[in-house]
Amino acid sequence: MQIRQTEMGRVAICRTCRIKRKLIKKNQIPMPQSYSNIPEEEIRTRSEREVKQNYQQMLDAGETIERKQRPGKQKHRKKKRTALKIILVLALLAVLGAGSYFGYRYYRDHIAGSGQNTQASGEDTDQPAENNSINVSTADFSVEYSKHETGIDQSGNPCLLFYYIYTNNRKDITANALSDVLLTAEQNGSPCNEAVLAPLPEEAANMTVDIAYNKSINVCQVFTLSDTSDVTISVSDLLSTDDSLLGKQIFQL
Repeated sequence: MQIRQTEMGRVAICRTCRIKRKLIKKNQIPMPQSYSNIPEEEIRTRSEREVKQNYQQMLDAGETIERKQRPGKQKHRKKKRTALKIILVLALLAVLGAGSYFGYRYYRDHIAGSGQNTQASGEDTDQPAENNSINVSTADFSVEYSKHETGIDQSGNPCLLFYYIYTNNRKDITANALSDVLLTAEQNGSPCNEAVLAPLPEEAANMTVDIAYNKSINVCQVFTLSDTSDVTISVSDLLSTDDSLLGKQIFQL
């Protein structure tokens, strides 16, 4: 409220403030400590203008911070794109390598192998169709029977521990028995499941051990048994495209 001194020595106030003062006294509202003759509309306009200015300052500050951080984000995006390209290239190379490998195996087993079988059949027609022995050899690996024995699995049932020597015949890569050899057991015309034995013999863990070219390792596989009758062991190539057996043999318990 603006107050001015008159010539008579009295204090004069504006008309707006006088009306407010009468209303305050009439309603017994405490007298405010200060008065203003500035119109309320002007005060509201000024407040809105200050709020807009503060808001614009906040926006400008945010843009400044984002502009400073933008180069780092761009570098991070470039790194992510580069890593993604590398992953895609590696995946493509893996697919091409697997396709070439299986294509070579298919050619060797079906195309090249069929010609050799035709020549062999023309020379000697009395050869047996399958190998009645567990000792077999391919271009990739060899399997040779070592020994077998019986035991008791964790459930208290009889089991067969079958030992054989695995040899890697590949010159270019290491390999293990788990990725090459498919060994199955059959008793009384029914397949034998793999048994759970504790503790397992040391040779059982050798199935996953990679060995170099022309190296051998002793491996053991454990099968469940229903009785003490003979067991037929069959061996085949795990990665072969057909179901032909490399060899099989009957073992007495």
